Amino acid sequence: MTPQLFGILLTAALLGTSTVSVPIASSSIQETIFVDHLPDPLEVTQFSLLPGVRNYLLQARNAWVDDLERVLLIKGAQRIQIESDHFPAEDTASAWKRLADQGVEFVGLRAGMPVEQEIRQLNAIRFQKLTLVLSRFPTVDEAKRLKALQGDWSITFATASFPKFEDKAGLEALPAGSPLFFVTDYWPAYTHMDLLNLLPQNKAIRVAANFFPTAEGASYLNNIKKLNSLAIQTDLEPQPTEWAPFKNLPLTWICKNFIPSDSALQAFIDTGGTQFRKIVLDTDRQLTSSERDRINRAPVRVDWIHLP
Repeated sequence: MTPQLFGILLTAALLGTSTVSVPIASSSIQETIFVDHLPDPLEVTQFSLLPGVRNYLLQARNAWVDDLERVLLIKGAQRIQIESDHFPAEDTASAWKRLADQGVEFVGLRAGMPVEQEIRQLNAIRFQKLTLVLSRFPTVDEAKRLKALQGDWSITFATASFPKFEDKAGLEALPAGSPLFFVTDYWPAYTHMDLLNLLPQNKAIRVAANFFPTAEGASYLNNIKKLNSLAIQTDLEPQPTEWAPFKNLPLTWICKNFIPSDSALQAFIDTGGTQFRKIVLDTDRQLTSSERDRINRAPVRVDWIHLP
């Protein structure tokens, strides 16, 4: 996995497959604080004193029961996701269960494919939402094993490439009702479109690239069946005409380390209307008051993810 793709994982969980082919409600900025550990008591107090509500994306490393249960003490938390590189163990299962009962979501980041015992543990905990972030495509046996996994779950594939024909059997064996999210740094070609159209699941694609597809490449993208979400990450403002190929797709624009200008926002909205457009600001610098006011006036949903 390239360093760029690993960086993408940090917000892959936040995005998930949330941008679907239904209208997206516009509102004020939806803030998410990313913390690369579970908050200590002082941080819990500091977060709880912040005005308003926000989301939290946390990472758990060798967490003890007290570390996990402390998460529930954060006041003003609208949504909490916890990323972990291993699945809940028996000695912390009760704490994970209490988190799950309060709506905390689990993200298996580099945790691999759960084995039977881990699937039983996940079913007992019953997270309201579970995301598996994988760096490779499953074998047929692994995919069949996931059919025992209960609840609302999805898979994010942060791989070096789109699936190839030899990956088809494993992907087909995954449950038809569980959406597949592909994260990469290039646009799908004809062969990728052809293969994706053979899969029964709903799909989402996220591409991190400052170059947009050619007219031919855009036609492949627009002909992928059950493509319910497309996200594009750039670190600069595209030319207004570059949005044209995505007119008929529900689209999220991830702005990496910059705040788009009013003219760039309007160009993005003009090609698809306000109902099927979303902005994600992935920047760690604090927004100025004028930037907040300006972004809050945007007639589309805006998410802002940043470090504390």
